[in-house]
Amino acid sequence: MAHYLRDKRIGSLTITEEDVRELCDIFFQRMNVVSATRDKPNEPEIKGAHFVIRFDNRGYKAYSTDDVLTYWRQATKVERLVFATESFESLNSNRLRGTYVELKLDLADEQCWLVSSSDSKEWMDGSFTAIDEYLTKCKNKNRLIRTPWTPFAVYVLGQAVILALSLWLAVKIAPRLAVDSPVIIGFIILLFLYLPIWLFLHGQVMRWIALAFPNIKFHKQNRSLHWFGQAMIGALVIFALGQAGSWFLSLLGELIKSTP
Repeated sequence: MAHYLRDKRIGSLTITEEDVRELCDIFFQRMNVVSATRDKPNEPEIKGAHFVIRFDNRGYKAYSTDDVLTYWRQATKVERLVFATESFESLNSNRLRGTYVELKLDLADEQCWLVSSSDSKEWMDGSFTAIDEYLTKCKNKNRLIRTPWTPFAVYVLGQAVILALSLWLAVKIAPRLAVDSPVIIGFIILLFLYLPIWLFLHGQVMRWIALAFPNIKFHKQNRSLHWFGQAMIGALVIFALGQAGSWFLSLLGELIKSTP
């Protein structure tokens, strides 16, 4: 096993086509940097760069920047990018020995890593630093949304919306309820109707948030309007809940009036 290793979890990045090009160039540059091993200080390791891009449920391996960019432009949805430079010894030993640096960026996987390892401390540190410094330019603000408190905040906010919606509908439908304290009765009925629905929808809302603010975002300019459709779906869900509650209370009111 190599004597030196550094790794770091990666997140809150927006990757564009230009970023892909620059990262490929960095990995090719590290391939050409001489790193003498401890055992053979006079025999520099021979290294190669390779890349993996997965998009539209298909994965491809590439060995040049042009190939990676060609796949990028073909993609409807980029799912994963892996950049790697490693020595032949590392390849042959499944990375138990030799030199390598790898950057894994995955749309769905929270475990995205930058790792560098070598018997040459200078090469290991230089590779890690060069890539890490470039990634700081790709940082976005998604980390402000993707926190452990987000599910709790969304749950409380959803309950507040349910309370407000239940009260508003109860006041609106109260004249149709032939009971004492129709607003209170209507509010309680709607609250118990909506709360189980919100328990189900909470998971879906968190999924929408994860899609809207991904850990790694592969930005393609011509694919940037699909969030409008998701916002429309959310608005339709809220409208449907309001209409369903209004219909339910109206039906309840008619049943109460028709009961002797």
